[in-house]
Amino acid sequence: MKNEMAWATQKGFQNGFTLIELMIVVVIIGILAAFGLIMYQDYVVRTRLGEGLMLASTAKSLVAENAVNGINPLDSRWQGFVSTRNTSNISIDGPTGVITITGSAHAQNIQLLLTPTGNNGPLVAGVIPYGRVSWTCTEATGSVSQNRLPSDCR
Repeated sequence: MKNEMAWATQKGFQNGFTLIELMIVVVIIGILAAFGLIMYQDYVVRTRLGEGLMLASTAKSLVAENAVNGINPLDSRWQGFVSTRNTSNISIDGPTGVITITGSAHAQNIQLLLTPTGNNGPLVAGVIPYGRVSWTCTEATGSVSQNRLPSDCR
C-alpha cells in the first residue's frame, strides 16, 4: 500500500482541488456576478421608464386628437397626471405637443421626451398636420446610457 501511494505521488496524481484552483473558480464566479448585477440594474431602470411610456399613451392620444382637430393649445383638456412609484410626472407642452415623462427617484429621475411630428414636420398648435402623427422618443439630457433606455427611446 505504501508503494502504491508513493507511485501515485511520483506520477502526479492528486485527489480533490488545490487551493489555487478553488480561488480561480471563486474569481470567475465573482466576475460573472459583477457583470450580471450591472445588467440587472440596467434592466430595472429600463422597465421602470417603460412604465412611464405606457402611462403617456393617454397624453399621446390627446395630443394627436387635438392636432388633427386643429385645437390650440395641443395640451387642451389634459387633466394632469397622478404620480406613481416609478413616474413622478407627465406633462405636455401646449404649443408643440412635446410630452415630457419624468421618472421618479426609483427610475433615477431620467426624463424622456416624446416629440410628435406629422408628414409635414413638427406639430404646431392650431395647424392640422398632414398624414398621421408619429412619435420620436429621446432622453432629455443625452447623457444616460442607451442600455438604461426603453427600446423605443434608443
